[in-house]
Amino acid sequence: NLVSFANFGSNGARTFEDAVQDVFDHGIRSVSLIALRFVDPTTGQIRQVTDRSTGPDTAHLIAGMRRAKQLGMTVTLNPFVEINGFAGFRGDLNFSGAAATRFFNDYEAYIVEMATAAQAAGIDRLCVGSELRNLTADTRHNARWTQIIEFADSPSNGEPGYAANCDEYRNPNTTRVFWENPRISFMGVDAYQSLVGITEADGVGRPAVARLQSSWNQVLQDPAAGFAYGILEYARQLRRGQGIPVIFTEHGTIPYDESSVNPFSDAARQSQPTDPDEQRNDYDALMRSVDGLRARSPAQGRIDAIYIWHGGMPGAEGGAWFLDPEGDDVRDGARAARFLSSFAST
Repeated sequence: NLVSFANFGSNGARTFEDAVQDVFDHGIRSVSLIALRFVDPTTGQIRQVTDRSTGPDTAHLIAGMRRAKQLGMTVTLNPFVEINGFAGFRGDLNFSGAAATRFFNDYEAYIVEMATAAQAAGIDRLCVGSELRNLTADTRHNARWTQIIEFADSPSNGEPGYAANCDEYRNPNTTRVFWENPRISFMGVDAYQSLVGITEADGVGRPAVARLQSSWNQVLQDPAAGFAYGILEYARQLRRGQGIPVIFTEHGTIPYDESSVNPFSDAARQSQPTDPDEQRNDYDALMRSVDGLRARSPAQGRIDAIYIWHGGMPGAEGGAWFLDPEGDDVRDGARAARFLSSFAST
């Protein structure tokens, strides 16, 4: 994933082009660009520019996507809405009445803009949202979601999908509206499931790769093993047993001890000792667990891609998940980034 929480004005197109070129130069051949916008949690209004933040211009994203396609990369565009001032988790958003109307009117226009950008760049995949679990679970919004999916579904826009939070993808209404909709081409999951307990993760370099691989095997295959586990087992039974391909639209962990306990949580773990080995072990274990699964049919449980959160680029500095293979600080995630680069290259 490439995300910038800043806008670089006249240098924005070059910023995204250079970021794409950088991950390509480090062996990565598939990239997801994040289109960031901001939502007022009271009124439902969505804007690119607020008094605190400015998302990237659509033209800058198009430039990055075009560079990626010129390089022969597989490209996904993933629209995000964040609460103004990052004051909470977007998955907790929900609206009713006039605020719901305003949100979905603005959101629909946003997705149409992103679909137009996807068409202009000739990309491969287009998400219609990310981690909006309360809004996708609420049956009052089903007609609006169905309309949004219809707007996104065009061969020239790339295959449409949705990026569900790890505690959202099994929701019956999310399944009804997205996974069972024939217009949706893939089931996206932001895979931040807890992998081990604190005792197993405590101490630098723990857990070992083998232990984490066992957990990832269960995340993929065994619904009884843990909360939100068994992703591929769930996906393969959808659509009357024909299944739907899975993409990990996000997974990331941070270079601090015990990070594999709750990979989604940075604040609670940054008080721990730094532990770049645990971060690297997680990515190593994940790659081992998915080896060969792309060759399956959806009815067998297929995973098509994994997007790691997130590649280092300007405007993303300071994020705990920042990955820079050229970094010289443990907080750059350099060791994990170099592993991912070497893995991709081979």
